[in-house]
Amino acid sequence: MKALITPVTLAEVPKLPIVPTGEPLDAVVFGDGVVATKVALFDAVSKPAAPVVAPKSRAELRRMFLEQSAITLGQSWADQWRDDLRREGRPAAGGWPGTLREARVRVEHHLLAEVTRRKMSAVTEAEREIAARKAYASARAQWCRQAEPEAP
Repeated sequence: MKALITPVTLAEVPKLPIVPTGEPLDAVVFGDGVVATKVALFDAVSKPAAPVVAPKSRAELRRMFLEQSAITLGQSWADQWRDDLRREGRPAAGGWPGTLREARVRVEHHLLAEVTRRKMSAVTEAEREIAARKAYASARAQWCRQAEPEAP
């Protein structure tokens, strides 16, 4: 079942007994900046009901933002490495060439600029370390997904 992403109020939720599908669905950012998750529900007779949007706490929204930023940063980092190697006429083969230290520097520069732009509170040392590890893992995974075979 593909659920539509629409904000709903409690008044719009059906009054029938409902059971969650069990699968967590994506977080949603609406045009007005409201962030929520959607949960597809079924009524008592197994007919699709309207999706219910559950708002997230401020701390959860911050964690989700930092995590997604780190993942996106890691993916673009891997793509940049690959593009640089190709421009030099070298294959993007073998293991991931980045380091966790580089990830920390990238996260520091990227998140500092981003939280300042969004007028968010400063990123803590623990948040930076988690983001650096996420960025590194994301970059490594992106690199491995698109790795070219090594020449013999």
